[in-house]
Amino acid sequence: MTSRKDDRTWVLVADAGRARILARESPDKRLAALPGMSFTHDLPKTHDLVRDRQPRSFESASPMRHPISKGVDPHRAEKTKFAVELAAKLDAELANRAFGALIIIAPAQMLGDLRAALSAPVRNAVKLELNLDLTKAPDAEIAARLKDLHAV
Repeated sequence: MTSRKDDRTWVLVADAGRARILARESPDKRLAALPGMSFTHDLPKTHDLVRDRQPRSFESASPMRHPISKGVDPHRAEKTKFAVELAAKLDAELANRAFGALIIIAPAQMLGDLRAALSAPVRNAVKLELNLDLTKAPDAEIAARLKDLHAV
């Protein structure tokens, strides 16, 4: 018996700079990375993102000077951009019925970025979120953790 693609559960393993999607092609096969579903996002050093020194202003009560904050951390902006790119990919794949359920494994900050970026249909497909950084873990370790949780 073969399963339909939209019955499959995908596992997104991500952090701020890399991600991969794992799936089980059928119940008797192991969880493995999907071909073409590994993503990286370069996080440049701060001096590459921000060339100029922050502008400075005088304090009103003394001759001291303080930097004027620009309000946006360039690293956070890059991390958020990566989450938005991953969310768009998941949305397109869900629209093509490539999966029916999604498990997300990511550190807390990336989980938050992904939650904010996911479309409503993809959010509805999420059946489990794990606050872990397993991007460097082998697929077998991830499969074992999910099996212990009875998630796949």
